[in-house]
Amino acid sequence: MARRRGDAVRLALAALAGGLAAGILLLAGSALTGLGAAAGGRESSVVTALYRQASPAVVQVQASDRTGSGFLVDRRGHVVTNAHVVNGATSITVTTSDGAKHSAKIVGIDTAADLAVIKISGVSGLTPATFASSAKVAIGDSVIAVGNAEGYGGSPSVTGATNSRTSTYC
Repeated sequence: MARRRGDAVRLALAALAGGLAAGILLLAGSALTGLGAAAGGRESSVVTALYRQASPAVVQVQASDRTGSGFLVDRRGHVVTNAHVVNGATSITVTTSDGAKHSAKIVGIDTAADLAVIKISGVSGLTPATFASSAKVAIGDSVIAVGNAEGYGGSPSVTGATNSRTSTYC
């Protein structure tokens, strides 16, 4: 049973690693195009709309003396974060978008991929991340990353890129 659970965690981590970089939620391609049309085509409006959609899922992870970012993947409290943030931690605290602090435990960790799944318990009203179809993402599509790395400002920040251009939005 433990082996089966470990295989399931590795599979989940591998699937998440395929669509994620550094434990930060990435939104791309058709999501940007669709929201661009809804926002009147202005890039700042698109970024604002994506930020509003994604930020409730972004959490801050405090693990012993390290701070990082993560995001909720379901309403049960599973969070994806970086392995280097939580590996070897004696305690893990997750701060959700409403400012509430919750204790968390490691569910699975893959140090080679630098990804971990942790779980907070006894919570309700969580808003997990939503994902677009990876089949609709193409090389050269614009992306944004919404995260809370290093706990800057206590709220998520946004970084975007189109081909070789990168901008940071706060």
